[in-house]
Amino acid sequence: MHSEIAEVVREKPGVVTPVRIGHTVQKRPIWGFKIRDPIRPPKKKILVFAGLHALEWVGVEAVVEYILALAGHPVEGVEATAIPVVNVDRRRLVEEELLNGVRKYRRSNHNGVDLNRDYA
Repeated sequence: MHSEIAEVVREKPGVVTPVRIGHTVQKRPIWGFKIRDPIRPPKKKILVFAGLHALEWVGVEAVVEYILALAGHPVEGVEATAIPVVNVDRRRLVEEELLNGVRKYRRSNHNGVDLNRDYA
């Protein structure tokens, strides 16, 4: 997923900017991407995020497509920050499990917190 976004970051400097917004329980970086028209200052800011539950793929794919679409046509006066995967630790775990034939639904992060229910 990040390889698609990395290509747009290279092709559209100043339009798409990667931002490390924090880190996970297991100290992995959480990446967001700011998308804006670099010529005009933003008057409004929006936040879009997905990947709270590790096994929910559609939201992640939608946010990646959102980033790619906005990169081609940034909205004048708007800075969007898009975070494709918030629950990075569990997403990686689910991917490893699926490669090994394990199918287990995981809602929480590494500390057992359901990120879609607890925004603290």
